[in-house]
Amino acid sequence: MARISLEMEQYRWDTEERARQRTEKLKEVDWFLQDESQKRLQQWREKDNSSFRMQMELRIKDLEFQLSKKISQEDSIKAELEKYKQLHQEEVNTSLSLANQLDKITERLAEINSKRREKEMDTFFAKMEQEFHKSITRAQKEDAAKFEFESSIAAPLGSMDGLTPTQALLLKMSQEYAQILRKNYMI
Repeated sequence: MARISLEMEQYRWDTEERARQRTEKLKEVDWFLQDESQKRLQQWREKDNSSFRMQMELRIKDLEFQLSKKISQEDSIKAELEKYKQLHQEEVNTSLSLANQLDKITERLAEINSKRREKEMDTFFAKMEQEFHKSITRAQKEDAAKFEFESSIAAPLGSMDGLTPTQALLLKMSQEYAQILRKNYMI
């Protein structure tokens, strides 16, 4: 029995030794796997970080390009807006200039119309005056002819002899009237 117990003891010790060796090997394998796992995890992280960095760099470049495009568009819009402001200012200045010219032309036309009206009125009054003078002259001539005719009938010799005092007075007054008309109207 001692032998069995010695064999058992040996078997137990061998089993424990093998278990210890296996445990050691498992620990080594575990360390190796953990180390490999850490390495792979690190590689994945680095790869993932590298990929992420590349994606971020591409995204940044894309955003920078879009920003540059927007800035360029904004600059273009600002330049166009400035151009329109200048054109509008030129249009305002031109409108003001044209309005001033129109005012001057309107004033000048008013002056010309006023002068033309004055001339027309002067011409009208001159014609009216001529017509009036012609009428007066004609009336004077008619009156003078009528008076001379009546005088010749009343005093055939042209003297006041033989006239009644009323006829003499009428003759004298008509002669004075004829002189006044000649003097005033230069007949």
